[in-house]
Formats: sequence, C-alpha cells, structure tokens
Amino acid sequence: HKTRTMRKKNEKKAEPEPEEDNTTQFFEAEEATLQKFGSSKSAAAFAGRRRSLAQMRESITGTIHNVAVVIHETISQTFGLQDKDDDNDDDDMDEHHLVNEMLEELSDEEMEICARASYQYLKNPQETEQLNFAKLYAIRFLRAKQGNVPKATQRLKETLDFRKRKNIDWVRMAFDTKIPDKINFTRSEQEHYASKLEHEISSGTVKVQGYDKDGRSTYIFIPRNVQGHDNEWTIKQHIYTLERAVASSKAKDSTVNAVVDFNGFSLRNAPPTNLGKEFMATFRNHYAGAIHAILLVDAPATFNILWNVFKPLLAQSTREKIHFISTKDTADNPLTQLYNASQAASWMRLDGTLNRAFTADEYLYQTPFNQPFQANSTEEGENDRRDGAATTSATTQQ
Repeated sequence: HKTRTMRKKNEKKAEPEPEEDNTTQFFEAEEATLQKFGSSKSAAAFAGRRRSLAQMRESITGTIHNVAVVIHETISQTFGLQDKDDDNDDDDMDEHHLVNEMLEELSDEEMEICARASYQYLKNPQETEQLNFAKLYAIRFLRAKQGNVPKATQRLKETLDFRKRKNIDWVRMAFDTKIPDKINFTRSEQEHYASKLEHEISSGTVKVQGYDKDGRSTYIFIPRNVQGHDNEWTIKQHIYTLERAVASSKAKDSTVNAVVDFNGFSLRNAPPTNLGKEFMATFRNHYAGAIHAILLVDAPATFNILWNVFKPLLAQSTREKIHFISTKDTADNPLTQLYNASQAASWMRLDGTLNRAFTADEYLYQTPFNQPFQANSTEEGENDRRDGAATTSATTQQ
C-alpha cells in the first residue's frame, strides 16, 4: 500500500504543468494593430491566415494527443504498468513478504518437511531448492487463512507435525524403486508399507484416474468396494491417493477433483463414526486448498444419515465445493461440463469411455506416482487407443 501511494505521488510530481496558450492572444494583438494602422484588406487577410493557423494547430495538437495515448497504452500493456497490474504486483509482493514471515517461524526440520510436501523435491531433494518448494507449500495455508499470518503459520506447523507423525514421505514412496539417500526409509519398512497399502488399494476403492478440462487430476472413491476398515491404513490409503492426485495435477494451482461413485452404496460400506470424523478432520486441517470440487454421484437416500453426521465437521468453504449429482439428469450434469468423455467413466457421464478395469499391480508398481492410472489398454478400440495415447503423452510431458 505504501509503495502504491508513493508511486502515485511521484507520478503526480512528474506531470508537467500545462503551458499557457499565448498563440491566440498574439494573433489577436497583431490583427488589432493592422486594423488600427493598416488597411482593412490587410487586416482581413491576416485574420483569415490566423484562423487557418489556429485550425492547423488544433489538428496537430489532437494528433499528438492520440499518438501519446497509443504509446502509453502500448507501454502499459507491454510492461504491465496499468493500475490493475500495479495492484497485482503489490499483492504478489505482499504475499511474498507474508510467506517469508511464516517460514521464519519454522525450524530447520520443519523447513525440510515443508519442502518435501512437493513430490518433485522429495524425489530429488536439493538444498538450493528447499526454500522455493517450501514457499509453494506454505502459500496454500496463507491463502486458506486469507492472509492471516499467525493463523496460517499455526496451521502449517500443525500440518508439518502431522506429516511427520503419519510418515507421509513413506506413504508416497512405498512403491518407488529408488529412495533418495536423505530419506530414512529402510527396505523392511518400505515392504511393510507397500504390503499394507496394496491390501487396501487392490479392491479398487480409491484411485487416481482422468483429468478434467483444466488439467485437474481426479481422486476417485468407490464406497461399494470397501472390504473392511483399518484404523491406520484406511486413512493412509486415502492420504496416498490424495497425495498422488496432487502430484499428478496439471492445473496451474495443482488442485484436484474428488469424485465419489455412490452406485451400489449401503450403510455397511460406511466407516465407523470415529474413523469418518478422523478422515474429515485430516482433509479439513491438512490439505488446505488442495481440492477444487467434491462431486457426489448418485448418492442414495441412506447417505443422508451419514451426511447429517459429518456435515458439521466441514468448514463452510468446503461445503460450498460439494455438489450432489444425478447422472439421470443428463441435461444438468456438471461432469459433462468439467470432463471430456475420454477422461470420464460411464458412471460419471453416460458417454464416458474411461471404463478400463482397475489393475492394482500396474497402478502401484508400473505407473509412476505422479501419473494417474492409464486411460485405456491396447486391446480396446482405435478411438480409445488414440485418447489413451494423448493422455499418456500429456502426463509424460508433465
């Protein structure tokens, strides 16, 4: 704000004072002299000349003004000097300053955990890049708390402690073949994590598959496939899936969509109340700004019982992201606006072609963590193969 005020003051000082226009007065004085001492014919001729010169001067002045306007607009658009861009630049500077304030409150260990929230940094942790990746993660909390540094810092520190206690780095690297030296993850610990997560995920309850039109990856949850609940690993399979969705996202803000298929759902698929509450608290407190939209597809009436229990646990901003969708209402299905048919299953939109059967071994061991489950197999039709190749090419570039 101070920078913007000083800039405007300087601009005012730099503005030249308007020159006094003496041209007209000069011509009128000369005309009066001729009328007094010269012939009327000479005076009339001089008056005509004066009018012609005045018109010429007015035309030149207008042309100069128009040229000046064009030059100003061109420079403004090229170098970002418009008032709106000035405001954005100042906002970016303020945000940068506030994030630095947050990071100054972190210990060395917390800074490393903060940077490792990025899978890119986790795979190749370079000390020279630590600050940049830590900033990218911290800024989510600053925006979620609307610029309130103390609240954002507190939530960030709580999340860093959560990531340490839950061994989020181990969760993400459970199926990686190469573990960086800086990651203290033994072979026996990795095998344990891989075995537990594979057991949970192999049922096809959760997976990352497909992108919306803006490049957001899709976190898919199918409750009917639930085969039991484990107090530790049920939560960790969802953490694995959300972390993988974030790592796979191509969106500018790295957000993801969560889509829940409620077809075939019954209350026996529902988690125990305590586990459901922990699940809600985990997403609310530690994944600030990671989810763009939560889309509940064909939720039955029985789901209302669970909804009434868990709804109060959600922040208002999260509730606003939740949309109940009926695929029977083809004319008003938001998924048709968000997704192309090649990136959606038929239960998401009736013409969806992303219906390949889930294979846990391929998903967990053969597909990189920062890529979704591949779209289509090579045995399917030519159109689907072309769509799958396009998706694979895009994810490879990412």
